[in-house]
Amino acid sequence: MTECEFTNKVGERIRQSRIRNHLTQCDVAKHLGVGKQAVYKYETGTVANIPLKNLEKMAALFHTSPAYLAGWSDSCDSSEVAHVTIGEIISNRRKDLGLTLEDVGDAVGVDRATVMRWEKGLIQKIGQGKIESLSRVLGLDPVLFVQSHDILPGDELRLLKAYRAADPKYQVLALELLEEHPSGENLV
Repeated sequence: MTECEFTNKVGERIRQSRIRNHLTQCDVAKHLGVGKQAVYKYETGTVANIPLKNLEKMAALFHTSPAYLAGWSDSCDSSEVAHVTIGEIISNRRKDLGLTLEDVGDAVGVDRATVMRWEKGLIQKIGQGKIESLSRVLGLDPVLFVQSHDILPGDELRLLKAYRAADPKYQVLALELLEEHPSGENLV
């Protein structure tokens, strides 16, 4: 699958999910805090690198998973989607772009075996320089490659885990509350 075909697949999934949930592009744009034109560009594949935060917000709004919208899973039911590992993301995206292990390795400055170990999950931490190169060659947000437990203090990690485990409707509610009350004041 070419990058263009992949981007169109993602856009079509976003459009179908929006329609399935009886939402307009304006509804989605308002939820994301972007213009209607941005949603149109996501749906038509004009934007290849959708920000991860917007992908997560759309998934919560559509009651699906970011993995489904991004084309990494074929299940659109968020309750059926297993956690997608970084290795699976790398492997799926590489294959979608028609790249070989060698292609990715050459672009990132590592050998084929290292890329294979990343895909199999045998290397858990990827260096910052490699993350930048890997995200560039795969056209993905670098945030995808950062392990949350490596960068978050305990309380924030617990909050993130609770958010991810919550029903999508509560995820949307939590995001709306945080956007309305960023300092947390007046919530109680």
